[in-house]
Amino acid sequence: FKVLPGFLVMTGDPSETGMGNTGYLFRTEISSDLHFNQAGMVAMDNSGPNTNSGRFFITLSPAEQLYGQYTIFGKVLSGMPVLSALTARNPQPGVVLPVGDELINITIAEK
Repeated sequence: FKVLPGFLVMTGDPSETGMGNTGYLFRTEISSDLHFNQAGMVAMDNSGPNTNSGRFFITLSPAEQLYGQYTIFGKVLSGMPVLSALTARNPQPGVVLPVGDELINITIAEK
């Protein structure tokens, strides 16, 4: 629902507005071993501490300014060019958005 070129892509909001959630919240977990020091870091989005829900984002570049605010739970291993090519979208009140791109297939591997 949100693509900020050179910064991040965000999804997981059932309302596709950036304001929705899944109806449940869980706490933020910060690991000193995980940082936003490279593109492809996958983390939970939130509205403040301990408000994680279904929204998550993937960084398109290093973003250390995000460290300490979001739970990192994964890393993109391949396909970054696809993410970097997504149509820019930034939901805001009163702004007509371009149609979002459809991702047909992803593979999640636990390592």
